[in-house]
Amino acid sequence: TFSRHFVLDNYFWLHRIQDIYRVWHKETGGSAFEGHIYGPPELLQEPDAVLLTRAVAAVQAAFPELRDHRIHQLLQRNQATHTLF
Repeated sequence: TFSRHFVLDNYFWLHRIQDIYRVWHKETGGSAFEGHIYGPPELLQEPDAVLLTRAVAAVQAAFPELRDHRIHQLLQRNQATHTLF
């Protein structure tokens, strides 16, 4: 269940939409998850480690079956080219 504490604004199951991850999923049974955080600005000011920890905690709260099944994680900060809504 998502709540106002869910820090991700958008997420994707990459193994459902991109061939490279679809192949990996078929070979391993694993999932590939990508999450996006657009704001608010004070959240984006958090250090990378804090922001990543909050994002991982939110995903694990929403999808408890993923807990302890993380292989790789990456935080990438992009220019803000979107509008907040």
